[in-house]
Parts: sequence; C-alpha cells; structure tokens
Amino acid sequence: MTDKIAYVKTMTAKCFDIDAGKPIAILHENDAKEIGILPLERIEITNPQTNSKLVTVVDITKTIVRENEVGIFANIVKVTCFI
Repeated sequence: MTDKIAYVKTMTAKCFDIDAGKPIAILHENDAKEIGILPLERIEITNPQTNSKLVTVVDITKTIVRENEVGIFANIVKVTCFI
C-alpha cells in the first residue's frame, strides 16, 4: 500500500511565449527543494479562478523564475485558459 502525499503551495504564474509541445512547468530551485520535486517529476497545477487543473512535467531553474513563481508555457495557457 502506498500513501499519496499532497503538498499545496500557492504561487504566481509567469507565462512564456514558447510552445513546448508538452505541458512543462518551471520551478525555482528553492521551491522545488521545499516541496521535494526533482526535474522530470510531475506536479498538478490548479488555477483557483477557473478551477482548471493540469499535470505537468517539472523543470528547475535558478534564474528564469523567482521563488514562489511557476513558469508555464503558452501551450498550457491556450489549452486550459490558465491566465
């Protein structure tokens, strides 16, 4: 039996005008460490305004996004009306 561990963190979204072809989210290295996420693992992102949910692959950076900010690509915004 495996226990499912959920971690909720409220973050702001930063949209990149890039179509990655796949749902990819970019997390700051410190946020990823805080929630125990490694590159290529998956997270679920929820837009609280629309209740849209999407599972994405994670990439990690020190420079592209700030702490408490999640980077999402244009294809995610188009599909889910995320912003």
